[in-house]
Amino acid sequence: MAYIIPTDELISNPHLQEFFEGVAKLKTAKEVEKVLSDALTDVELQFLIKRWQAIKMIAQGVPYRKIAKELGISTSTVTKAAYSYYQEHGGWHILLRKLGYLK
Repeated sequence: MAYIIPTDELISNPHLQEFFEGVAKLKTAKEVEKVLSDALTDVELQFLIKRWQAIKMIAQGVPYRKIAKELGISTSTVTKAAYSYYQEHGGWHILLRKLGYLK
């Protein structure tokens, strides 16, 4: 299921690591917005919006079918989001905690 969670090889790519370092140096949400709106296509940003909404609902314990119906996405997409939420690097948990969704 490598298409759901990036491989360690991809994440450790020096060009991607340099990009991550640059993003980490940004000071405001507006700066991040400008960088990501240049880096991602409209379709990728739309996908990110749906994924983020699904992740927040998963963290709240909302049933997958309800998430799919409310967001207009397939239960397969919700399952993929849940897989990334429960696996690997814990990035979603970090972001949810920083934004006050998790303690």
